[in-house]
Amino acid sequence: MLRECRGQENGVCSSMPFAPISFDQPVGPTPTGNNSNGSMAKKTHQQQRERSWPSPQDYNEALQNPDFSFNDPELRRCVPETDALGFPRPTSGAFASVYRVECGECSYAVRCFFRGIQDQKERYAHISQYIASDDLPYTVKFEYQERGIRIGGSWFPIVKMDWVAGETLDKYVTRHSNHRKKWSIWFVVLRQCAAI
Repeated sequence: MLRECRGQENGVCSSMPFAPISFDQPVGPTPTGNNSNGSMAKKTHQQQRERSWPSPQDYNEALQNPDFSFNDPELRRCVPETDALGFPRPTSGAFASVYRVECGECSYAVRCFFRGIQDQKERYAHISQYIASDDLPYTVKFEYQERGIRIGGSWFPIVKMDWVAGETLDKYVTRHSNHRKKWSIWFVVLRQCAAI
């Protein structure tokens, strides 16, 4: 398991669909949706927030130019893992894409969110506090960054954590589906997580 290690020109890629901006821009999505007379269409706050978060494609484009897209100085020097065509290779789920990035001797997982959750920052703070005090070999410390990645002129949060090579959860479950002792351990872990 990898453990934490700390060790541009204008930084604008000609293929990026937006102009450079200052690091003083607000965090989060910008409202979209003008109606035919040019005024802001009436939408609930929740609808605006869900519709204005970056798509997986937005993150793929941003990861092609990390020195411009990331706020974290270390991540700006990283190179994302790529597919056969040379594009960043995400692992995507319902709420986020995770990218493996190489920073010299270190590898990180960068989690990029598709939508915001009202108390997301507080949730990650509680989880981080718990992990910092636990002595469990299967947890990895992480850093929630409110101004993590720049997409289309706005900053969005990310989670940066050490990359841990290993078997994915679905493969592990399939391989061990008949081992009752291992499942009893998992239920203890799940109960501990639910108590957080």
